[in-house]
Amino acid sequence: MTENDYLKLFFTASHATGYQKTGDDAAIIPQSNIVSTDQFIEGTHFLWNHMEAEKIGYKAIVQALSDLAAMAALPTAILCSLAWHNKDHSHITPFIEGIKQACTDYQVPLVGGDISRTNNHFYADIVALGKATNPIEKSGAGLGDWITLSGPVGSARAGLWATEHKLHYPALLEAYQHPKALIELALRLSQKNWLTSLTDISDSLSKSLLSLAHASRQKFVIEENKIPIHAELGEFCTNENFSLKDYKLHSGEDYQLLMTIKNSISLQEIQDQGLTVIGLVSEGQNVFLKTTNGLEALTEVGWDPFVL
Repeated sequence: MTENDYLKLFFTASHATGYQKTGDDAAIIPQSNIVSTDQFIEGTHFLWNHMEAEKIGYKAIVQALSDLAAMAALPTAILCSLAWHNKDHSHITPFIEGIKQACTDYQVPLVGGDISRTNNHFYADIVALGKATNPIEKSGAGLGDWITLSGPVGSARAGLWATEHKLHYPALLEAYQHPKALIELALRLSQKNWLTSLTDISDSLSKSLLSLAHASRQKFVIEENKIPIHAELGEFCTNENFSLKDYKLHSGEDYQLLMTIKNSISLQEIQDQGLTVIGLVSEGQNVFLKTTNGLEALTEVGWDPFVL
């Protein structure tokens, strides 16, 4: 296929997601005030032999959209630039199909991008644009706020191990291979005016907790036994002889939302939204984990592309 053939494929995908003006030198995107960019690189973020190329393309979009969820922003457009080696030609069409499906599912148009060739690994750069009337930042946590998670943690990291070792843990494999960007939840909670700070935990729960606490200049106290996990993760850690605590705190690629919620909201109201309170914001600095042995300062560990 030639460059024009691939551009036509992009145009087809763009039209299918609701944008009809692809082909101009730039896209017109009204009412966008939030922007995020994510790289998705073969060998660093994924391997072709881990799952189908279509799922990899889908995941690339979810990863970018999760950054908008972390600001309680409604997606308005996606731009996608790709570069690949000749050896990767067979992956490109299904990869773009995955992009198209994700954009369709999240009702966000693919409005353009760029394509080129590399001398080595596949490379993607995804730009996600959104709009938010009340963007939720990391720095707003207040004394007495509830520290809350949207769902179970550690599953995607375990799913990666299960993928590599051909193990049967359906829920963990699903978490790794088909993640979700929790945009609807973020928008709903923002509209309720509950949130004081917000982020996603794609790099790890420990990194995200420390990021919120430092940005807000507050002390976070977390109860380890309240951190939610899928039942399969407990089985996985037992069977494979891994530390459950490590998987809870230090796992990447979970796109759950970590937030602080006003203490005027009752615990029951929070639970009714499917959320789990894991701690409280207190006076002081840093993040502390409450275990059966008392309080311990939380160490930051998680996804870092420069640490192998």
